[in-house]
Amino acid sequence: MQARFQALVHSPIRSSFYPPFSMCPQRNRKKKPTGSAISIQGEEFLSRVSPSSRPLAQLFKGLVNIHGLKQEPIVVGAYNDLVLCCASEYSQRDYYICNPHTVQWVPLPPPPQVYSYVTVGFTCNLPFYDYKKDDQQGDIIQLNAEYKFRVVRLIDPRVDDDDDDDVVSCEIEAQIFFSETGEWREFVLSSPSAIAVGDLCRESIGVASNKMMYWLGGGGEFLIGFDPFMIDNSDNTRTHYKCFFSECGEWDSGLMDSLVTLDGRPRMCVYDSPTRTLSIWEVYEAKVGDQTVMIHGGAGSLCVRRYKSVYLGDEEMVVISPNINHIRAVVFDPNNEDLVYLVIDSTRDWNKKDVIRCNTRTREMSKVSTNQTICCLHLFPFVLPWWPTPVRQLPQRGEPRPNLST
Repeated sequence: MQARFQALVHSPIRSSFYPPFSMCPQRNRKKKPTGSAISIQGEEFLSRVSPSSRPLAQLFKGLVNIHGLKQEPIVVGAYNDLVLCCASEYSQRDYYICNPHTVQWVPLPPPPQVYSYVTVGFTCNLPFYDYKKDDQQGDIIQLNAEYKFRVVRLIDPRVDDDDDDDVVSCEIEAQIFFSETGEWREFVLSSPSAIAVGDLCRESIGVASNKMMYWLGGGGEFLIGFDPFMIDNSDNTRTHYKCFFSECGEWDSGLMDSLVTLDGRPRMCVYDSPTRTLSIWEVYEAKVGDQTVMIHGGAGSLCVRRYKSVYLGDEEMVVISPNINHIRAVVFDPNNEDLVYLVIDSTRDWNKKDVIRCNTRTREMSKVSTNQTICCLHLFPFVLPWWPTPVRQLPQRGEPRPNLST
């Protein structure tokens, strides 16, 4: 494994086009690629993909040195083994698509206009690699030289930082970057219901799942979703595109604490302190005859269903104080779907966090760390795949990529 990765390490800002071909690396179809999670500071939550707690340290150092950044960048998105970094938390302008494993990156051109607050999403249409369906042993990997990615910026319409009057609207201004043309374009996203757009942009972070982007807004009141690949890269008009939308009150009485993704499906979690119950809800594609709650708008149909409820009040293994009324962050173990890690406020120091490991099948719980300094704004899924995704060179503005199939 290590030799394969070393073979693909190029100079940090150099990328190339990879033609499609097949190879036979040693792998076990039943064994999943190693998965973990990283914070916006690039710190690893589950120490699996790197012996260091900061697997992005070398990448950050290269970005600072070569691009003359005044401080380390932050992580604002992730998909598979690629991460989207930005040079600043506010008034974001300079973005970089990066692969920390190969220490490759490519800078994106600046967006058409810089805003004080945006919420960003990053997703790909297909993984760089796929496994041939007719391969029974599961050891042939087909590389996808035509994979595309999107960077989506939802814009806070408020100009003044001190402006408390949020804009409640069914329309969201968006800037979308197309990897095929190397351009940003501006669009309007339409929601079936009016939402507080500014709060969404200041408080939420996009979660990628199967090409889709999702945001949990309103302090956990609603979920919106959007497929950025349904937009043709030749569309130069400010067309309105519909978002998926669902109010959490339609299918649960409480506000959702967090939005995460596991195995390509978004999941929302909420901890009810009075009943000491963790509820997990799952978003999935609707089927004929489904009786679950539909998510409104958008192209196609999505549903929300209760995936699992776990009682965490067993007196023999209580590790969550009754004073805790919500969960700061949730991380599903990508290598064991029964395990979930709950980040809660520490009872010793409210500025620190405790981490609880919970087996949702056996209901066994244990406190795995205490008084930790963990940024809980969002923890991005991060994997070490069987073969690393190369960082593609972007075409010049307005010029399509060359046809690699000829």
